[in-house]
Amino acid sequence: MVCFPLDNVEYDASALGAWSGTRTRGVYAADGHYAVTANGGMSVRVSPGLAWLQAGDFWGVNAYENAAQVLMLDTADGSLDRVDAVCVRLDKNLNKGELVVKSGAYTPQPPTIATPVRDANYDEIYVATVYVRAGATEILQSDITDQRLNEAYCGIMRDGVTGIPTEELQAQWSSWYAGYTTGAQQEFGAWFESMKGQLSEDAAGNLQNQINAHAHTGEDGTARVNAMDADTVDGMHAEAFARRNLQWFDLPLRDGFIGPAKYAKDDMGFVHLYGQIYKAPGVVVPLGSIVADLPVGYYRPGRLAVPVTSNYSSGGNPIFDPDVLVIIDGAIWVPVHNNANSNTSSAPVFDAQFYVGV
Repeated sequence: MVCFPLDNVEYDASALGAWSGTRTRGVYAADGHYAVTANGGMSVRVSPGLAWLQAGDFWGVNAYENAAQVLMLDTADGSLDRVDAVCVRLDKNLNKGELVVKSGAYTPQPPTIATPVRDANYDEIYVATVYVRAGATEILQSDITDQRLNEAYCGIMRDGVTGIPTEELQAQWSSWYAGYTTGAQQEFGAWFESMKGQLSEDAAGNLQNQINAHAHTGEDGTARVNAMDADTVDGMHAEAFARRNLQWFDLPLRDGFIGPAKYAKDDMGFVHLYGQIYKAPGVVVPLGSIVADLPVGYYRPGRLAVPVTSNYSSGGNPIFDPDVLVIIDGAIWVPVHNNANSNTSSAPVFDAQFYVGV
């Protein structure tokens, strides 16, 4: 048995490794340790920092970088995207730590993030991922996703005994919120039906006529409220702006896509999307095209299918399935169900919310 530290006893590195063995992988803190920023061209800058890795089950090591480092990324492909990872790595064969960029695989499908290697040869954490767009000659800050708080890739170092299960807490909150919104919608529907029974015939008829004036029948036969046929603000329903009282921004659209699309974030950490995205009638939009990009802080890493409430109004060819938006590391994609080639004159008005954290 090794007891560390004892007086007048010589130790090797494994004893100190065991001293740090209960600490989990991750950075010491997210405020400045291994922060990744765009540095011009195809390079990124990584700030100094302290992180922990694992050499073995009972051997923890710290990875300390005392000076900022500039890392170069490989040249972008002309037609395919990829996702690179800024990696803090322990090379067990060479017995050293290093800060490297791991280039992702090219694919005609939406690119994914490779899993960190944690085996007999390497132990890795990703402090950031970088979306390398096809044909890119410069890395933008919006291409960089901070992964330091993402426990799947990095996380904050902590004692393994006292760790807080943040992912479980997030899942519980998301489940509660989904149940709450469903219940609220059902309660409103029941209240509305009861109110119709209490109104006089003339009053009830007048109320229904006002609803019908702002509705039409959708492709599935259900009534949908037109969101863009009343007073608008930048092409969007003025009442929606007043009701939400949020600071809205123009959604950054990719080249060739148009439409009054906005995004905002509330104090509870929910991101709101609202508006239209389309191309001119007759323009073919290939499946897998990226139509817009959310900036850092307005999405969670990985793939997210966001349910939406969609109505229809005049515009160009519709891009989105009326029931879902697909967001992958901040990039909004054309999903498999895509009507972009249908040469129709209506484009969906989408209204979506999802949680990213405060």
